[in-house]
Amino acid sequence: MERVWPLLVLVILLAWGCANENQPQDIPVLRIDAEGTISQANCSMRGLDGKVLVLESKYCGACRMTVPILEGIEAERGLDFIFLDLAEPKARQQLEQYGIMNTYTPTVIVDCEVYIGHRSKEEFEQIFDRFEG
Repeated sequence: MERVWPLLVLVILLAWGCANENQPQDIPVLRIDAEGTISQANCSMRGLDGKVLVLESKYCGACRMTVPILEGIEAERGLDFIFLDLAEPKARQQLEQYGIMNTYTPTVIVDCEVYIGHRSKEEFEQIFDRFEG
């Protein structure tokens, strides 16, 4: 019985290490589940200052209306958005690198301001007027 304990502890430590190896160790995970603002400290820590992240999914009906509007605004204004299709494992990994866990799509993060759901082109243009201003 005395030999089982060290082995059990080793198995638990190895399992815990494997489960946590993909998570950034210095950035606490931030759950995005409401509109609002990501604090400046959290924003800078994640490297989101001045960026536009579009979190979408190919299975999301509202995303199919929102993404073309945002692509148009991106082209018209000469901006560079980061589109992440959360149905794709690679995109989910990239989002994890930012230390973000997202609940809803579409979610648009504009310089740490969070906007969830579909909006008209006019509403998005007002958002980007503030972003560029």
